[in-house]
Order: sequence, then structure tokens, then C-alpha cells
Amino acid sequence: MKILGHAAKPLSECRTRGDLAAWRFLEKIIGDFSQGLGKPEREGQSFIFKENTSLLKDVRVYYEIERKFLGKIYALVFEGRVPVPRSSERFTPIRLSYSGMVKKGRPFFKDDAKGAKNPLVQRLNGNEQLLDLCRLQDLEYLRIYRDVQEEVCRIRYRPFGGSFIRLLFPPLNYGVILPDRHARYMIESMKLIGEAIGAD
Repeated sequence: MKILGHAAKPLSECRTRGDLAAWRFLEKIIGDFSQGLGKPEREGQSFIFKENTSLLKDVRVYYEIERKFLGKIYALVFEGRVPVPRSSERFTPIRLSYSGMVKKGRPFFKDDAKGAKNPLVQRLNGNEQLLDLCRLQDLEYLRIYRDVQEEVCRIRYRPFGGSFIRLLFPPLNYGVILPDRHARYMIESMKLIGEAIGAD
């Protein structure tokens, strides 16, 4: 999977018209995040919001590219970095899941690895405000994990809204609208997760 983001080539080196069209769509979306995070800086083909608090080191918005048989999907990623907690040796990956077999039920957090017992899971599941915010979002996934190399915990959202689809046949560029208030819900829930991580 290629990332059209902080590890990708600069905009001037976009290989295809699809990459350029996706970048322009991302530029339009970024205004929704700016309302809650301030003015971003461009870094490669991602936007980075520099936080001046101990809660979040920074927040990045970029695309991950998935190649399909007749095109590409540019999946929106909203990712925050939080300083590693004191008890980091016990920090195992966590993901958001949902109850219900047929219909999407109530959201809850769970350990991503079998047998893991991250104490953060209980704190997250005890925060009704956070769970209500997660229920309002349409996410492909929400993951929380430790990045050992950078000594941070990453909170990574991949919403369905905000993605960009390029098909070769029939020729089609399609931007999936990020629903109203969706960016605000992600920002607010990320800050609550950051507070829970910092409380460790």
C-alpha cells in the first residue's frame, strides 16, 4: 500500500492526474479540520497540525492509496500522536469494535491481540462521551498503538467519508463527502483518547 502522505513524494512529483485530483480533493476537506485544529502546514502530500499542548504532539491528515483492478482508492487517514505513557511496556494495540451481528451496534474498545490486557481499554469503555462520539462516526477502523521508533502512541482513524476514488473504466473520479460535523467528532474523540492515554 502506497501512502500519499508524509512519506510520499511532493505534490510537484505526483505521477498521475488521479494523484493530483485526489490532492485537490484533500485540500478542500482540510478546512473541516482547520476549524478545530488551527492552520495546518504542508509536509509532502499531507497536512500536519502542530499542537502546542502535551496532549497531542501533532495531527496528520493524508491519503493511503490502495490499488484496485481498474483504479485506485485514496483512503483518508486522520492520525494523532500522543507522548508514550509511563506504563508503556504494557501498551498493546487497541481497536474500536461494535456490538451486533447484523446491524452496527454500540461501539466499544478491545485489545487487538489475544490475551492482551491493556488497562487503557477499561478507561476508554468507561467514557460515555467518547463512546457516543464514536457512534456518530462512520469509520472503516480506529486503532490505537505504540510506535516504538518514535516513542509515541498513534491514534489512527480511517473514515469512509473523505476518500477519493479513481476508476479507469468507465473513466471516473469520485470524492466521497465527509459528513457534516464528522471532522469535529474525530477531533473531539481523539482528544478524549489522548487524555485517557496521558492519565496512565
